[in-house]
Amino acid sequence: METLRQLIESINMEDEKRSAETARFVEEMKIKRALAPGQWQAIKADLREQSEAMLASSPVKIEIEATGIYDFFLRNLRNGKTFSLVYSPNVPCIQYVTPEGKEGHLAFRVSADGTSVQILDEQFPKRSAEVALDILRRLTR
Repeated sequence: METLRQLIESINMEDEKRSAETARFVEEMKIKRALAPGQWQAIKADLREQSEAMLASSPVKIEIEATGIYDFFLRNLRNGKTFSLVYSPNVPCIQYVTPEGKEGHLAFRVSADGTSVQILDEQFPKRSAEVALDILRRLTR
């Protein structure tokens, strides 16, 4: 049978665990808020670069419209398909709408050493160039 002392120790241990989890969450959010904007910029740069490379080697022209620092809109001028992205700095995450009208999001995960963030697409880590290629693939098929 559990004694009062054991009960108190159990409560205190749970409270310490909860406090440690909260502190870790707060620290991860600070890291994400500091580093995720760089990943957002990398995705936009890769989309521009890959779109230009596609135009140079194929008849496909992707129109890119940035309607602010958080909104990015792409349109395939050949088939009319569109893809929109919105960066949310408070979460942080990137919300998107595919050419088929499907809504989704890209999340960020702090690396084990706490010095970088990874982009997560459906829980799978991806580099910004891979994300850009996936988007262009959806726009051209």
